[in-house]
Amino acid sequence: MPVQPARIVRRRWHELSRDRRGRGDRIGLFTVPLLAAALLLNTCTMPVVFHARPGRDRCAGAEGYSASGARTFSMRSDWLNRNALWLNSPAGREERAALIAAAERAIVGPPETVVAKSASSPSGDPHDYLSFPTYYWPDATRPGKLVRIDGRRNPLVDSDRYDHARLFRFIERTRTLALAYRYTGDRRYAEGAARLIRVWFVLPTTRMNPNFRYAQFQPDLAVGNGYGIIDGWRLIWAVDAIGLIARSGALAPQDLLAVRKWFADYLGWLSDSPEGRKEAARSNNHKTHYEIQRIGFALFTRQAALAHRFATDAASLVGTQIAADGDLPLETERAKKSFYLVQGIQALLTLAGLAECAGVDLWRATTWRSGGIRSAVDNLGDIVTGVRAPPDAGFAAERGPAKEALMAAAWAYDDPRYALAARGYDELSPNFALAPFPAATLPAPGSEP
Repeated sequence: MPVQPARIVRRRWHELSRDRRGRGDRIGLFTVPLLAAALLLNTCTMPVVFHARPGRDRCAGAEGYSASGARTFSMRSDWLNRNALWLNSPAGREERAALIAAAERAIVGPPETVVAKSASSPSGDPHDYLSFPTYYWPDATRPGKLVRIDGRRNPLVDSDRYDHARLFRFIERTRTLALAYRYTGDRRYAEGAARLIRVWFVLPTTRMNPNFRYAQFQPDLAVGNGYGIIDGWRLIWAVDAIGLIARSGALAPQDLLAVRKWFADYLGWLSDSPEGRKEAARSNNHKTHYEIQRIGFALFTRQAALAHRFATDAASLVGTQIAADGDLPLETERAKKSFYLVQGIQALLTLAGLAECAGVDLWRATTWRSGGIRSAVDNLGDIVTGVRAPPDAGFAAERGPAKEALMAAAWAYDDPRYALAARGYDELSPNFALAPFPAATLPAPGSEP
């Protein structure tokens, strides 16, 4: 992909942004009363029902994108189909080869399982997921106690003594194999993904218990704090992987029923357990990732009305997380400011996509003190084009995730500015499912909608 000179990207971003902000949004008859009510109640103003744009694939509640090819929820069928065309074209030859190579690596070796860890769960049951708290270290002033040092990751987190790295490998291997099957049609990849899924969710000797009670568990505390529930949000990709390989028949009907029961049990624990209630009460990206799980897993277990209720409740995050200037202050107050800013925006985009499946429009949700998700993406675009300074020097390491967020937003909002900003980077996204790929050509002046 050709890289646009930074000065050209910055100039075009500025021109397009000025044009959009100059036009403003059309104000309907009821807009002013709604905004007044929001000001008084500090609530979210939004179109409650999501209406798909003409020409776009529709996520039909608990059926997901089944009508367009596969029952996925976070992986849009539009993107999957576009990526398939690209990867199977001469121009996408290198990326296709890279995906196949990754799938060949993922298909070999033993499946991941929580029972393989060497550390003991407080329950004594090896089927309970156990991970170490990310930013906690021994407290030199209090023997046997831990102290939190934000931004300083304890290497025990990624040790195979615990399950965090194992869970990550399971999801990445499963997703890679499912995507390889989707793009090549090679049944071996579907069977490889199905084997991993059965070991993690189904087989009595290896399955994980459906809870994250001991995720990021602090050994010096008697009970879980709920922080580690965030470890489970990527399971939405495992759900999508199941949808991608469904037509292969690699997962038997009884396997699918067992996996669905696992997620139904987990969703119950997520909503009703003390740890789940603690996580639900938080207000930063932990809350966003919590709602991603609730909405996504309610959809997967065919509880569409419950997913709609969760999505409607999640609208409050627009006001609590996004400032008037598009900043995410609860993330940029952290030690790793850029990392958490980009991660927070990615999470909000994923949340809006799942809420769309549940029939709730979070893409355009705003409050009197927040311009909503779009304002957060505008802020990110200002940063990557150099209009605004990044939160810290760590932003350079977040270029890939920032590009994925901008490309996803370009698709969601039909806004060429975001694709323009993403094309200021020279690396291609390795995530063939989460963003349209490759980017369109640079829009000529005056050609924008």
